[in-house]
Parts: sequence; structure tokens; C-alpha cells
Amino acid sequence: MERKEQVERMCAMDDDLQRNEAFYQLFCEEHRLRGRVGRVEFLTTMKALAPYLTTPCRILDFGAGTGAYSIPLAQMGHQVTALEPAPRNRMLLEGAREQLDHPERLQIYPMSSKNLKEIKEGSFDLVLLLGPLYHLTRDVDQFEALMEARRLARDGASFFINFINHDMIPITETLSNPQWFLQPSFHRETLRLENRPFNFCTLDEARHIVSTAGLRIEKVVGVDGFSEVLATQIQVMDEEAYETYLAWHDSRCERPELLGASNHLLFVATQTESVAIRYAKDPLIQRLIQEGMSARQPFLGFLPTECLQGKRLTLRLDRTVPGNPEKKWLPAYHFSILKEAAAVGTIDLRIGFTPALLYCGHIGYSVDEAYRGHSYAVEACHLLRDLASAHGLRHLYITNAFTNQASRRVCEKLGAEFMGTVLLPEDIIQNNGIGPLQNIYRWSLEEATSEENSPRSEKE
Repeated sequence: MERKEQVERMCAMDDDLQRNEAFYQLFCEEHRLRGRVGRVEFLTTMKALAPYLTTPCRILDFGAGTGAYSIPLAQMGHQVTALEPAPRNRMLLEGAREQLDHPERLQIYPMSSKNLKEIKEGSFDLVLLLGPLYHLTRDVDQFEALMEARRLARDGASFFINFINHDMIPITETLSNPQWFLQPSFHRETLRLENRPFNFCTLDEARHIVSTAGLRIEKVVGVDGFSEVLATQIQVMDEEAYETYLAWHDSRCERPELLGASNHLLFVATQTESVAIRYAKDPLIQRLIQEGMSARQPFLGFLPTECLQGKRLTLRLDRTVPGNPEKKWLPAYHFSILKEAAAVGTIDLRIGFTPALLYCGHIGYSVDEAYRGHSYAVEACHLLRDLASAHGLRHLYITNAFTNQASRRVCEKLGAEFMGTVLLPEDIIQNNGIGPLQNIYRWSLEEATSEENSPRSEKE
């Protein structure tokens, strides 16, 4: 079979792990960072790591490849756990370990980011993900990999996460093929690359992935900068010119205005807080679904509620939306939140229960930016309490994005019980336009008391 046909067959594989294994049968990873061009990325990454290596560390290297980083880090005296699913890469990594002065400092496991349950959580000071995320094509798998990385890291650990820059690939490819923009792998309708054999992210998309996983971005480094564009010139530089180029690159690799020119982007991040991620099949999630389904009552119609009046706020009914059993939509009230005559936000109340509601919530609220900081969302939720009770609801689920601190504070002020953070099923993410990680709170209407904010129903 010709190499071109082998590459095409590899790119057509839908299973990420199978495609990853086939890729490294065709391409020799051990040579990538050794040449002058690849060495720019290696040296820049090692310099980014250096401030975190002042004392012996426990390091987890996801997708360690042939040991480009695991080997030197172990040689420096750190305890390294290397995970590598591709057999060829792992064989070369095991061979390199035997050349270490202290091979016991490097442990190697045939694992991917998808099967790490047996590794003890909270074990590592540094976590390297210098390749795994661009071998995972589904967003949900990328987030699950980051969640596993968080689980295995100690509180306050640092993360080094690499992405392939979507917007630089067309430039470097066109250098060798002027007709590259006509390739089937570039979709001219969307001006996007097909995510094969790698997953490609723009700078903003990469920022979103890291921050949505609850990691605080400390800095972003363009680890190879212009090196792939200048590859031909770099190869023929004399040693003094090359060393000067490295110094120039080093002085500019973190400049925001130049990050987009780098083919590889390194995010240095820290864990903002420890979190236990639940999955859709978690026993607690399944129990909550069973309880919700068994407590359902038939919907007998919308109640004649046009206005709910509180001490500071008024909820004005804008519309009601009937349920759609086929689409699993629940009937809902949609209110404007009014402060005197001014609209300051909106709030919705869904009636009933479906499994998807556990991820989307009974209540959805939004307060306009100019009016935030006054607990208006808290009062608006209280104003819905009696209406929800009149429909037979005993508690309401409120969900929010994992990184939405303001909404979490609303739930805490309501006295809602935190049920956990869940990695949503992919169909829920796509159908509801929400992020992959959601916090679930359960607000008991029987325990909620707020005479000050108790509403009275009025006709306008």
C-alpha cells in the first residue's frame, strides 16, 4: 500500500485511539523535536517548565510519546509517570528509560486519557498535556481528559497544555502547496480545517477549553513562533545566527500580538479549586432522575399569573410556552424582572421534570450587567416560589456553568443544596447550547422561607 493511501486510510478512522496508533506507525515522533526547527518548540517548552522545577516534583506526562520531555525531566531528578497508548512510541520510551542513570524515576503505563481510573487522585505537582488534546476530536472527550488531569493533580498543581493553532496551519501548508486551499480537508463554506488527523483550535477556542475546565490561565506561549514558516531558512543558518534567532524568539514568544503566528500554543494554567466530576451514569445522578420522574404530576395548564410583586422587584409575565413532549420540552413561564419601571433582567420557570432538566434546570435567569451586584436574581427566584409550589413542585433544580461564579453565589444565597458537577452527555450539550460542565443545585421549596420577598399575584 502506498504511503499516501495509508495516510488517507488513517485520517478516515473515526476512533481517536485507533487513528492515534495508526498515525504513529506512519510518522516517527522521536525525530520531531530533535532538528533545528522542532528544537525551538522543545527549548521554549522546557524554559516554560523551568520555574516550576526548582524542587523535586511528581510529574504526570499525558501522551508522553517517545519521551521528549519525560526522559530529561526524570534525568533532572523528578519522579515522572508517563502515559502513552501508542505501542511503537511506548516501546521507544521504554528503551530510552533503560539508558537513564535512575530508570526507577520514570514509570510508564499503556494508558490514554480515557482510562485512568486506577491512578491515585491528587498525586501530581505538574501535569503535562503536550499532545493529547489534539488527538481528541470530540469536545466532550477533551473536557473529560482535562477533568481526569484535574482529578489526578494535587490542589494548586500546574498544568501545561498544548494546542495546534487552527489559523496557522493554512499558512504553513500553502508554503509547500500553493493550491492547498482547494484541498477537501479545508472546508471553503466555513473556512475551517477538518479535524483530521488532529483537532485544531483557534487561540480563542483554546482559551475557552482551558478556562471552562476551571483552570486559571497564567500565560500563553507560542512555543514554535515563526519557526515553521522560516523552516527552510533555519536549516541553513550558521550556529551564531541560529542562537541569535532562538534569543529573538524567546523574547517574543509570549507577546499577545504574535501568538497567532505559532503553530503550537502552550497554555500554562493552575487549578483554581479541587472538584469531583460526576458523569451522567453516576449513581447519584441516576437516583435524582428516578426521583424526579416518580414525583412528576400531570400539567393541568398555566395559572393566571400576570405579575408577581416583591419588595423591590416585580416579575412581569411576557409569555408562556407550551410543552413539546416530542422534543422533551417542558411548559414554561417567561418573565421580565422589573425594578420600578426599568427592566433589569429575565427569569424563566419550567414546570415538570425530564432527565434533561437535571442538566438545564427548572429556573433560568439573567440580570443585565448594569444591574448586577444587588441580589436581584436571588429575589426573583424567591418570587417564583409560590407559583412553582402551586404546580406541585417540591424542589427546583438550578444549574449553572462550572465557571459561573455569580450564578453559584445566587444558589448559595438561596440555600440550595449543591448536588455536584456533572460532565454532560454530548446530546445534551448540542441540543441545549450549554457548556460541558454544569453544577447542579437543588432548592427545596419546603425549606425556603423569605417572608420579606413572598410574592403576591396581581393583575396589571
